[in-house]
Amino acid sequence: MTDELAAQLLRIRTPRDGERRPDRLVAVPAIDTGGAWRAAHRPQDPAKDPAEPGGGESSSAGNDHAWANCTMSAGAVAYAYDCHNAGDPDAAPWGGHLRHSGQPDMTGGTDLGDLSDAWSEYGGRELRIRSGAGWSAVVDAHDAGSAVVIQGEGSCPGSGTFDGSHACCIGPETNSAGDWLWSDPVTSGWQWVTPGSIRSWAERLSSSILFAVSQPGGADMADIPVVSVAPMLVDVREGVQLYDLGTMAPALRMPQDRTGIRSPFSSESPGGTRTWAIVYTRPEPDPDTMLCVYNADADNVRDDPAYAGGGGDDDESVRRQRDAEWVDALTTDWPVQVDVVG
Repeated sequence: MTDELAAQLLRIRTPRDGERRPDRLVAVPAIDTGGAWRAAHRPQDPAKDPAEPGGGESSSAGNDHAWANCTMSAGAVAYAYDCHNAGDPDAAPWGGHLRHSGQPDMTGGTDLGDLSDAWSEYGGRELRIRSGAGWSAVVDAHDAGSAVVIQGEGSCPGSGTFDGSHACCIGPETNSAGDWLWSDPVTSGWQWVTPGSIRSWAERLSSSILFAVSQPGGADMADIPVVSVAPMLVDVREGVQLYDLGTMAPALRMPQDRTGIRSPFSSESPGGTRTWAIVYTRPEPDPDTMLCVYNADADNVRDDPAYAGGGGDDDESVRRQRDAEWVDALTTDWPVQVDVVG
């Protein structure tokens, strides 16, 4: 099976074609933010969504869109987090705004690929689709401070009563009981639900889990100091977004699959968020001249056995030799269109 076919098989509309749709909003009690910034919850009810119907559409079309708009509505919540985490002015689209952004699917439910198109068309933002990476990748994304759009089926966590295929948004907060912040578009507001209930619901639709994540939150990654760690190995797939480590701005897509890339250090936020360096652009470790990948987008991050058990930074000669080997490993056979100096 090709990677392209596998990706297509992981694109599931919610609700799926021919399924019934939700038809009412379930009221839930409001929950306190505790002083933290929180994106506005976005119900998919056409009576609430100011962008349904869209311009020139009938009220019937707006009703049909909205009650099939769970993926777009959950994606609107995650979009607001992405803007906030990037330091942009707060943006609060509704599901209807994303549905009518210019993305191509204007009938029935939508999938995460449609949502990615909507993010790009609505405001030029990138949604990172992680479908197939499994529950541990969902946990990693949540721990990194990302909002997560996740699809599932059956008895939905929380107070929502819709049990068809559906999409919701996981907020980045965790309460004292260990519950996660939960935005179900067929309810009136945020809820707290257990991670285990989310996992069971998501795995009923796909055992490998269908989800996408926003940019991680937390501290400004450009201002996080470099923290030396033991060398790591990391695998990165073709097409994964790489970022400039100095600014955390998108730089380029991974041109080809790479396995066993040596990463000499990580950046680390107060909450433990890490980004792994992928490419040196000159032979000295310098955050302004390196490309990196968010750990949620990397595969199989692990210790480098070649450096197990020592070789610390206290020994200058060992450090210089190790740095030279890292440079060689990170630039070997790198495609020519990537400008690697040194």
